[in-house]
Amino acid sequence: MLHKNKLNLNNLLALLLVFLTVQPAIIAKGDRILDPGSYRTILLGPVFGINYNMHKGEFVTSDNSYPCCGFDNGTGVSFVFGGKLFYPVTDEIYLTPRLQFEGQGGDFKNDKINYPILGPGNRLQNVNLQDDLKVSLYTLNLDIFGAYDIAGTGLYVCAGPSFQFVVVKNFKQTEKIVTPSESVFLDGSRERTLYDESRDIVNTFQFAIRGGLGYDWNLGSGIHLNPEALYSYSLTKLSKDYDWKVSNIQFSLSILFEL
Repeated sequence: MLHKNKLNLNNLLALLLVFLTVQPAIIAKGDRILDPGSYRTILLGPVFGINYNMHKGEFVTSDNSYPCCGFDNGTGVSFVFGGKLFYPVTDEIYLTPRLQFEGQGGDFKNDKINYPILGPGNRLQNVNLQDDLKVSLYTLNLDIFGAYDIAGTGLYVCAGPSFQFVVVKNFKQTEKIVTPSESVFLDGSRERTLYDESRDIVNTFQFAIRGGLGYDWNLGSGIHLNPEALYSYSLTKLSKDYDWKVSNIQFSLSILFEL
């Protein structure tokens, strides 16, 4: 009996020794149950997306130094591309800076009713005009977000400041006669371009607050797919002289790689 008990004790000790030897190796490989923190890693990769831009606040353009038209409430769709990083601070919290090139422009319209123009033969005509303004604004953005992973599901909320530097600011304004149908400009046309040029009426530095939702989808082999939706609210004016701001909704998709 003593011999049998001694044998059982030896077997238990052997099993315990095997467990103590194998268990660290299992954890080292990143078992989600024994050590969920081992799956937290740095992620880095490119981001591509679109902005839906919403411009609010009236501003006035000029033609040959003379005030021409007032515009407000423009909208536009522009592309986004850049790179982003996810750096784990805890199991649930990430620091996620991004560097992106974004379009934040828009299209505007202004109607002039019974507006006098000079037609052929220098005859004065009263016409109804439509002015279209295309604003091409492109910014280089540095966003510094914090992200919180909801219950380890991969779904996260994020928010933070966005530092934006305007690198392109081009304005193209066209004007066309809507009615009457027989009226034309001096050159015989019914539509003309007033200007198409870069204009220094936009502040170079912009500051906004952004927040939204995203999902970290682990595809395996160190590759993650990361769809994200953000809302951006500007805290600074676009124009130096007018109360004109732009906010946007951004949809993006990133391919992230584990480092």
